[in-house]
Amino acid sequence: MKALVLAATVAAAFVAGGLSTSGADAAPYKKYGAQAHHAKIYKGKVTPGERAAIRHSRAHLSRVQARVYADGKVTTLERIRLGKAQQRHGAVVRKALR
Repeated sequence: MKALVLAATVAAAFVAGGLSTSGADAAPYKKYGAQAHHAKIYKGKVTPGERAAIRHSRAHLSRVQARVYADGKVTTLERIRLGKAQQRHGAVVRKALR
């Protein structure tokens, strides 16, 4: 009986802990990694202008992806265009997070 109560208590604690944490999508962009010292000085947040640039870049990447995958065939030229768009978006995000 004690084992059952203990197991139920532990399970309830894990469920409560899991529900209280926020999702990654709800959290704002933060600066991590090698920029830890920089993030401490500037509080690690992305400015509204940087967020707008990331949104704009992601929208462009989505449009390119839609065009590339529209007919179901990805040609070499389309693969190059998609790669370039992904690189550009990655550069915008990296710049915002430095």
